[in-house]
Amino acid sequence: MKMQVKNRASGIDCVGPLPWGTHICQFYQSKSDLVDILVPYFKKGLEDNEYCLWAASDPLSAQECLVELGKAVPNLDEYLNRQQITVTDSKAIYARQGEFDADSTVQTLVDTVDSALKHGFDGLRISGNTSWLPEREWRPFAQYELSADFILHRRKAIGLCSYPLDRCAPSDILEVVSGHRLVLIRATDGWRLIRNNGNERLASLRNRGLTYQEIGQIIGVSRQRIADVLSPNRRIGPVSAKKTHSASLQGLLSATDAARFLGIHANTIRRWSDEGLIHAYRVGTRLDRRFRRTDLEKFLETRG
Repeated sequence: MKMQVKNRASGIDCVGPLPWGTHICQFYQSKSDLVDILVPYFKKGLEDNEYCLWAASDPLSAQECLVELGKAVPNLDEYLNRQQITVTDSKAIYARQGEFDADSTVQTLVDTVDSALKHGFDGLRISGNTSWLPEREWRPFAQYELSADFILHRRKAIGLCSYPLDRCAPSDILEVVSGHRLVLIRATDGWRLIRNNGNERLASLRNRGLTYQEIGQIIGVSRQRIADVLSPNRRIGPVSAKKTHSASLQGLLSATDAARFLGIHANTIRRWSDEGLIHAYRVGTRLDRRFRRTDLEKFLETRG
């Protein structure tokens, strides 16, 4: 499924226009940092007929978000009345059952985009603040961000995730960066934008002296996967159409193993196969899904 690219105004001076599917992260240090970026971001989304979903957390509550946005958008009540914007607590989106649920959150993201389009909006503009996230759920959330990056990349949506810089260790920052296309961070002279493109993000980690295993641990994939991506001599050959059916099924991965290879939940890869994003073979009387490793590798490459 390919989507026609059409740039949207971001509302953020240092960012400029963005294509649909852009996934941004913002490292912030204060409440004013959040206001600086998110108020103009959502103001422009409202003006451009996008459905806006703002998932707030400390240090900027949902009520404070509305107050700050109202200062920039005098007719905010009109947008609220036509249900073009929802401002809620982050846990209502990411942790409805009390703990973070990656699959539920991904499904919410997909459903919200579809609903926005169904109701006549041009697309979705979303933001979530991760300050609520317990340390034990950091790794699952980082893996979710990789899935969200792919989901957003193929839909009429723009996402901006805010991370409190004082809670991010260096390895956490690398994890966050790996799941986003653009990175916003405040320097002494104002906000700066870092572009993060495909396998270049992995190569930059390697150039810093990290091993394949360390890089794999940071972004939640196998050491071999990193080696395959970064090796200049890697070769991925197609499976010959002349091979027998039984031969072509040799070495296929179950949904659980394929999901582990991609660093996602098994239900996510099942849904992606239903959507035609990843090819699945059906085997046995129960027609269980099986996945070819080379298909998974090519799928990861297309993410970049």
